[in-house]
Amino acid sequence: MKILRENNPEAISKYEWIKPAPTFGPIRCFAKCPGTNRTCTLAKGHSGPHVAHGFRKKVMAVWDELAT
Repeated sequence: MKILRENNPEAISKYEWIKPAPTFGPIRCFAKCPGTNRTCTLAKGHSGPHVAHGFRKKVMAVWDELAT
């Protein structure tokens, strides 16, 4: 699965409750979203899908390891 805000803003809205890891503190995951230049902003070792946040902590992309 790969959901991008540009393609599916209504589908990505159900992930808005997920907040990014703090900039200082836990190390971020930084897994790359296939086909984009976005990286995961959650804490390393998180469970569930990867999530990339943008300006004002807005969810921009959600994907799992199997996304192509």
